[in-house]
Amino acid sequence: MYLLENSTSVLDNAMAAPPNMNSTALPPLLNPLTPLAFFPPSSAFEITITGHVAAASLAIMVWDMLHTMGTDYALFTRHKVRLPTVFYLISRLATLGFLMTTSIFNTAPVGNCQSWQQSMSWFTVIAIAATSYLFFFRVQVLYQTNKPVVGFFFLWVGVCCSGVISILGVSATEIGPTRFCVNASLPKNAYIQGVAMLIDDTLTFLAISWSLLDFSLAETNTFAERARVVLLGSNLPRFSRAFLKSGQQYYLTTVGFSMLATITISLSAVPLPYRGVVSVVDIMLLNVMACRVFRDTKLGVYHGTSEPMLSVSKEIRMVVAGLDDHETRTAASNGSSSSSG
Repeated sequence: MYLLENSTSVLDNAMAAPPNMNSTALPPLLNPLTPLAFFPPSSAFEITITGHVAAASLAIMVWDMLHTMGTDYALFTRHKVRLPTVFYLISRLATLGFLMTTSIFNTAPVGNCQSWQQSMSWFTVIAIAATSYLFFFRVQVLYQTNKPVVGFFFLWVGVCCSGVISILGVSATEIGPTRFCVNASLPKNAYIQGVAMLIDDTLTFLAISWSLLDFSLAETNTFAERARVVLLGSNLPRFSRAFLKSGQQYYLTTVGFSMLATITISLSAVPLPYRGVVSVVDIMLLNVMACRVFRDTKLGVYHGTSEPMLSVSKEIRMVVAGLDDHETRTAASNGSSSSSG
């Protein structure tokens, strides 16, 4: 995204500049309607980088969707399609729609730039809201209908509302007489959604970690021992360790980039193309990681385990009941045998 300022005058000055008396006169521009001709070299470079990053993010998203087609098929055929699975599908499609419209907006002469900008903005709101719900689903799994679920639900609603607030004031226009588009303004409160997401992800991650510790450890454990379990997952039953590590993978992978995107988009000193393009990558990364964690949770498949687990709710009931790792593995094997039969 970038700011269009006096683009026509830049081209007019370049065309009207007198040639150097000691050199041959420069030829006129072969195609004065090329969009980059309306910008100085530094801005043209920023625009080019924006288009490349948007296209690369779209390519990664498409590859991830193709790579997980088999798992998605199992997700929709082996389990009842409930609300979390619907949000999973919405999250995937909305993120894909956002990346497609962003790539087209930055590279094609589409015209109707304000309409395209509005489509991009609403795809962003829907994608982030649905993706955030996938992490909220993990809190639902652990806390069931307890009071913390209500609090995290309103926290998720706050993420949705912050998304709507963040897109207010975004506008786009055509580049000179061409049909290529440019974002003309970025609201000052565009960072609000990023802050809300960081708070939501952090509190959700801490709540999940605390719940697993509460299920698995005695209250006499020291703070140092609990901290070691949170960081390393040691001394936890197999399911709890896998469930904890999957959350760590999501949080530690995304939190750094989310912080970078939030800080970058709030700094007016950063060129506008770079302020927006970091958020494009962030939304793609959030979706890829959140959907991976959701699939593992829903299907009971965790990387690094030697056999499939039972459904999440059954495994959690075992942990709450105090079954050790051997008992959990035996029950999982029995459950797998009965389901295959």
